[in-house]
Amino acid sequence: MLNIGSMVYYGLNGVCCVKGTVEKNFDGSYRRYYELHPYFRKNEIIFLPENNEDLKARLRPLISREDIAHILESCEQVRCPWVEPEPVRRESFKAILRSGNQMDIIRLIRTLYERKQELTACGKKLRTSDTGFLKDAQRLLNEEFAYVLEISPAEVPTYIRQHLPQ
Repeated sequence: MLNIGSMVYYGLNGVCCVKGTVEKNFDGSYRRYYELHPYFRKNEIIFLPENNEDLKARLRPLISREDIAHILESCEQVRCPWVEPEPVRRESFKAILRSGNQMDIIRLIRTLYERKQELTACGKKLRTSDTGFLKDAQRLLNEEFAYVLEISPAEVPTYIRQHLPQ
């Protein structure tokens, strides 16, 4: 059971507040759902079935300030592998985002950012799907770091640059 009022990280939705449980009829039968409210998207509500272990596995506690410091201290210059063909890469990148592993998300951001720079130097652009993954990864990372550090999501990239080892 999730605690009412607790803050959690939920898959591609990022930071959410657990508002409670409700009974809803979405498919012809009533079931109990956790009601999650994404912290940075005030008008959204997510109903997570209490008995769906696969979806509940996408929940995790928020990282701590100490976790952020550790992530940034140990953030290696390792990139995610660039996978071809594009449909296989899409699935690989989706899995990273769904995992909520912030170290992997940072690696994904680095990979996509460096790929974007390489392509820009040749007068080309990232594929639309890769640009979407970069935006989603940045949003998820920035929102969780922002909530934990009590800063705005826009301030997170500067915070990261200032705290990366030289």
